[in-house]
Parts: sequence; structure tokens; C-alpha cells
Amino acid sequence: MKNHMKIVVLIGLILSVTTQSKAQQVADFENLTLGSESYYDGGADHSGTFDQTESFSYTSGGVNFSVNNTLWTGGYTSWGGIAYSNQTDVTTASYTNFSAYANPAGGANSSSNYGVFYPSWGVSDSIAFPEASNLESIYITNHVWAYHYIMGSDGVGTGTFEPNDYLTLTVTAFNNADEIIGTIDISLADYTEGNSDVIDNWTSVDLSSLVNVSYIKFSMSSSDSMCPTYFCMDDLTYTTATGVESSETSIAVYPNPINDFVNIDNAQGGTYQLVDSYGRVLASGELVENTQRISTAHLASGMYIIQIDYQSQQMVKKIIK
Repeated sequence: MKNHMKIVVLIGLILSVTTQSKAQQVADFENLTLGSESYYDGGADHSGTFDQTESFSYTSGGVNFSVNNTLWTGGYTSWGGIAYSNQTDVTTASYTNFSAYANPAGGANSSSNYGVFYPSWGVSDSIAFPEASNLESIYITNHVWAYHYIMGSDGVGTGTFEPNDYLTLTVTAFNNADEIIGTIDISLADYTEGNSDVIDNWTSVDLSSLVNVSYIKFSMSSSDSMCPTYFCMDDLTYTTATGVESSETSIAVYPNPINDFVNIDNAQGGTYQLVDSYGRVLASGELVENTQRISTAHLASGMYIIQIDYQSQQMVKKIIK
């Protein structure tokens, strides 16, 4: 019972600090409940009316995602938008498999849950931020079906990219006036100009050129009209445009994921606490250097929280080992 109480207090602290100081936030899907080796595509919440598309929303890390699901006459379903999953089947090349192609299997940074994108049909699949936000990064990897199709290992003799083939993900950012303010192209597979590159694990992509963003949309394009247009995403990281981290303090916590140490920059004179997922304080102290290194070599793999108090400001940062 004591540990349970600590968890509640810690979560309340994180929410409070995020609202007040507008620190970095991460949409990592880990707050979403799933059974073992399962997924959510809206089907469980569909009303049951045949030939009707229904849209469902959910939130992770303050970001609003949507997925739509259609139940067709005959009992089969289709979906579009952002589903979420914890499946780990990296061999079955099929639309029925909601798995990310990664090693180890599962989400980014050894997490469980992640998002799965498939283009919607006439229903909004925007990813909306709580207010104008500056994007930082996103982890992406190929969907299992797309990966095996590209590699020619889907079991049905199709696929196998040839010279000049490609599969590209485009991130389009909009402001609150619905104006496009930037785009970023991400290559999931590139066989152009003599290349033979295919993303086969979780890969961090820099989104920092996208600022003052209200919402984003994904789209996919390929030279091969039969290539499955799915991809998987995790750990969408952003700060609100007026946040503390973009102000004069510029407190930084890195690297993330961590290994033997974590650095805290630009908080000299402040204090820190390192807390585990049960709310237990594992380390604390004063920040006496402009770049202070804290040992994490003794920590087991998992998620931790660093709380920094500096000049009447408070920052909470999630780190993963």
C-alpha cells in the first residue's frame, strides 16, 4: 500500500510540473492498457452498425491521436489512422499483424507499446498537440508486413525492392490556422541512386525544424504500388512553444536512453532527485557544476524520473535505461 501511495503522488507531481513549467513531454503510448500480444484499432468500441465508419480518440503524453474503424457487411473490418499495439511477431507478413519490425521486438527503448499508422479513408487522422508546440524527435521503424515485402520475404513471392524503388514517410505540420508550416520526408526504404537502405530497427528522427505546431499528419508514398503503406512510431517528443526549456534557462538532460551516467546542463545551483517508477528516491543532491554527471551504472533497465529544481522552476524528465 505504501508503494501504491508513492506512485499516485509521483504521477500527480509530474502532471502538475508539466502544466506549470511546460517541460518536455513524450507521447510513448505506455499509459494505454493492452492485453498481452494485442492491439487497439477502434474495433472493440465500434457500435456494430454495418458499413459505418466510426472515429475514436485517445491521448498519450498530452497528444491526441485518432483511429477510425469500419465494420462491413459480412463481418469484416478495416481501419485507418493511428492504432496502438504491443505485439512482437516479427515474422508474419500480413495486414493482420500489428507488429513493429525491431530488435528487440516491441516498442522503442525496450518499451512495450507503440503506434501503428495506416492511411485513413476520408476520416481525420491528425495528431494534435495540447497547444502550440515545438517538436523534437520521433522514433520510427517499418511495419513487419512492409519490411518483409520490401525484402522479398513475405512468403508469397511479391515485393523485393529493385533499383530506384523507395518507401517514404512524410510528416506535415500545421499551425492553428490550418496552414502548412513545414514538412519532413523520412526514408523507410531507399533503393535510389545505388542505395539499398531499409530501416530495420527503431530509429530516432529529428523533428526540431517544426515549431509552433498545432497538429501533424502523416502520409506515405512508394514507387511500388503494391507496397504496404504502414509504419510504426514511438516516443514522439515535444515542448510547448512557450515552455521553460525553450527559454533562457535551457536546462538539458542527456543522453536518453542512458547507460552508465546522465548529464544535467545549465542548472548549476539547483538540486535534483532521481526517482524510480515506484516513487522511491534513488539519488539526490546539489548541482554544483554547469554540466553535472550523475552515475546510473548501478540502475537496472527501466524507466526513471529526474526532477530538477532551479531558480523557482521545476523540471521533470523521463529517462530510460
